[in-house]
This record gives sequence, structure tokens and C-alpha cells, in this order.
Amino acid sequence: MSAGSFRTIALLSILAFGLSALLFLSGLLDTFELKAYDYMSRHLNPRFSSDHIVIVAIDQKSISALAGQDISWPWPRQVYVPLLEHLSEADGVFMDILFTEHSSYGVADDNVFSEAMQKAGNVYLPLFLTDTREALSSHDAELAQKISMPGPVVPGISSRSLISPLGQFSSASAGLGNVMIKPDEDGIYRRTPLFFQAAEYTIPHFVLPYLVGKKLVTVQDTRAYSSGREIPLSGGMMLLRYSPDASPFRTVSAAEIIQSHLESIAG
Repeated sequence: MSAGSFRTIALLSILAFGLSALLFLSGLLDTFELKAYDYMSRHLNPRFSSDHIVIVAIDQKSISALAGQDISWPWPRQVYVPLLEHLSEADGVFMDILFTEHSSYGVADDNVFSEAMQKAGNVYLPLFLTDTREALSSHDAELAQKISMPGPVVPGISSRSLISPLGQFSSASAGLGNVMIKPDEDGIYRRTPLFFQAAEYTIPHFVLPYLVGKKLVTVQDTRAYSSGREIPLSGGMMLLRYSPDASPFRTVSAAEIIQSHLESIAG
């Protein structure tokens, strides 16, 4: 090989390395990877629908319907009672609402809600990991210890503290888990941890206590398994497989269920 050819190869190698480094540092490759994942989700993921999962939406229709009865948002907690009674035969009811403060309608409103949860026995409530607090309160530390996952696992997100439901609601619920996850750089949620860290405690994802309780997921040797197969995690994160269908699950307005339940009671 001549000296000129060697210099040309060396120059091209340096230019290629420099261009690769520039693309890597600029973040353009990250954007390409994210958009490629979106494309594959839209065109390669299998289409599916399921009657086993129903989304009960507190939508504008529900808010307007109750506003017509002079019930403004946030609703009194007794409004959720017919909803929980109607859903009491479901395998699990996941209420993605943070009940962190006492009801403005009084103690009785809190009591009737917690009693309905206790009677249903299938209601799971969320908590929220946060760094806005320096440390866990004694109540939250006791709760975190109670719901902490056994054994060493790799957390996907770590926080100093958490915001939990009121104590009487936590006790009445079937289980608790974290709902705080972070989006990718472009604001889209493509991954979620199964395990989170709050101080020294390992907090499960919102739906994980239900899955573990039903033995649909097991945790062993720092790994999670479903149907005997390890759930693949990357950096403690599970990639979300979105359906190409815009609405793969049935959605029902909360007001419709409340009205239906009240009418059934009235005969």
C-alpha cells in the first residue's frame, strides 16, 4: 500500500469517526431510534382487542352529567360508591386518582368511600414517587415497608420520597403501586419500570401487586417472570408494546355506569 493510499484511508477513517461522534453527541441517532420504534409499533405489532380490560373514563361527558345535578369536580367521594359496587365482581379495579387529602365534604364522605373499597375488596390505588420531599414521613415509610417487593430487584426510577393516599384508603385498598413514570425526550411514553426505589424500599408498579397476587407474574433472583418466561427489561425498564388499533380496549363513561347501577337498585 502506497503512502498516499494510507493517508487517504486514515483521513476517511478520521472523518467517519468524527461524523459518527457528531451524530452521537447531537442526539440525532436517539431521535431516529425513537421514531423507528414508533413506526414498528404502528406497522409491525399485532392487532388485538380484549374484553378482559375495560377503561372507565371520567370524561367530559361524566363531568357534565354530574354538573347538571349540581355536583362539581372534584366529586364527593360518595359518588364513587355506586361505581365500586357495580365493579365489585371485576378481577381488579385500578383507580388512577390520587386521594391524598381529606374530602372537602367532611369525614363521612371519606368513611363511606373507604367502606365501599373495603367491601369490594378489589380496588387498587396509586401512589406517586417524588423528589419534592427530602425524606419519607413515618407514615409513608411504614407504608413503603408494607408494600415493598421482597428480594433484590433493579429499580428503573429512584426517588427520595412518595405521596401516598390517606391511611384509611391505603388500608381499605387491595394494593398500592406507583404511577409516576417519565417520558422519553420527545414527551412520549414508550417504557415503564416494573420496580421503583423510594429511599431503601422497592416500590412496585401500579398493576404489579395484582399480577403478583394472581400469580401471573413472579419475582425471583432480581428478575420478573410471566408464564415461566423472563420479562425483558432494559435498564430496569419494560418497553411498551402499543397496539396499531387506536382503541384496543372498550371505553365506558363513568356516568353511564353510575346511572345504570342506580337504576338497577331502583328496579
